[in-house]
Amino acid sequence: MSTSGKTAHFVAPRTRRQIEAIANAVREHLGIRSGGRIAMQPILEFALDDLVEGAYYDIVNDAELGGAEGMTRGTEPVILLSASCYMRLGRSDNRARMTVAHELGHLLLHSGRHVFHFEEPLNDPRFDPEWQADEFAAALLMPREAFSQMKTVQQAMATFGVSKAAAIRRARVIKIRLSDGRHSYGHDKKKGYGMTRTP
Repeated sequence: MSTSGKTAHFVAPRTRRQIEAIANAVREHLGIRSGGRIAMQPILEFALDDLVEGAYYDIVNDAELGGAEGMTRGTEPVILLSASCYMRLGRSDNRARMTVAHELGHLLLHSGRHVFHFEEPLNDPRFDPEWQADEFAAALLMPREAFSQMKTVQQAMATFGVSKAAAIRRARVIKIRLSDGRHSYGHDKKKGYGMTRTP
């Protein structure tokens, strides 16, 4: 029995490579070139049904989501967005864009599929629907090939419209190094992952 009292949710396992392949297929299906910033609002407003039959989105009062910015219903293909998140999306806010990409990941990867509930957590992220949706969002917004060309954190943030934290995390996943002028982030072949001071 879990000491936290929370039930863990699990889905069919997917590897990072499998999730990236799905994100790349979505980009190709929508005619999005491999690099650069994706306009997430038109995808939300005009392409959901093209990606998942019958899919739609709804804007709800912030309080209805209990503090969350977005949610995807597992039983039907619906993305719910808080009104504040939707307003920020209209201003191309980085966090709102990531939220929509994350919920799109849930829609594509989990909607209408079995979600299993366990009392004890499983220590393999490939079964975690939140990890899968995060990986999908990162791969959709920052495709591996284009992201691998980035040299600085600021360049990645400007090119892909993501936060500093998202750019640094993607650099670590892809195993490239990014600098911000003071620090170097990402993969160090000798030291592994992490942040190091640049000379």
